[in-house]
Amino acid sequence: MTPDFTFTLNPLLSRRSGATELYLIRHGDALPGPEIVIPEGDNEGSPPLTPLGRRQAEALGRWWADKQFDALYSSPLLRTRQTAAPFAEIRAMEVKLVEDLREVHFRIDGRTPGDPADPALSHEELKKRYDEAIRRVSEDGHWSVLTGSESGAHLRERVTRALTKIAAGHPGGRVAVFAHAGVINAFLAVILGQERDLLFPLHNTGVTIVRCQGQRASLVAFNDISHLREFGVRLEREEA
Repeated sequence: MTPDFTFTLNPLLSRRSGATELYLIRHGDALPGPEIVIPEGDNEGSPPLTPLGRRQAEALGRWWADKQFDALYSSPLLRTRQTAAPFAEIRAMEVKLVEDLREVHFRIDGRTPGDPADPALSHEELKKRYDEAIRRVSEDGHWSVLTGSESGAHLRERVTRALTKIAAGHPGGRVAVFAHAGVINAFLAVILGQERDLLFPLHNTGVTIVRCQGQRASLVAFNDISHLREFGVRLEREEA
């Protein structure tokens, strides 16, 4: 039976009244270079942060250093764990990994999930297919436009289940969650009652704040990159 994740928007939710404040943070820049372009042929390949991504993560940790957090959670993929690391180190806190926070899964080489990549496809061809897949989803708004993709319904269910569980575990608290653009968009689509799976472009290390209490929610801040401006860190890498 599919759980009911219908939310009611309530702008008056507060931590004082028991709502949990979720800081939803997209990972730093991790666009793979030619040598590591999604070698597995699917979207769950986990390239590390680029040098720019590491600077973004460090700026994020420094900017929020005076904020107290009750817990830190992350997707298990490398790029999110590396983004969380400076944030956690400043606070001497553990980062808890949550499997259901991993990015939406889709193949770009036409093979079944779990199969090895097609060895006939070059890195350049994989990158071309990946860019085309993202373009199609951005225009259509739904992951189902990609053959063999994880469904938007499944993505929303697992993400919302994970985030509501995290929120319920820290009533009145402040929690940082390091995740992905597809994951954060899925949760925003649920709480805002939107049909599209992909609603907004999210900047690397952009911070979106949502207060949750049961199935009531309030969007407090969206895609905040004040930390990048404060410490003079670029939003995107320079073109070669």
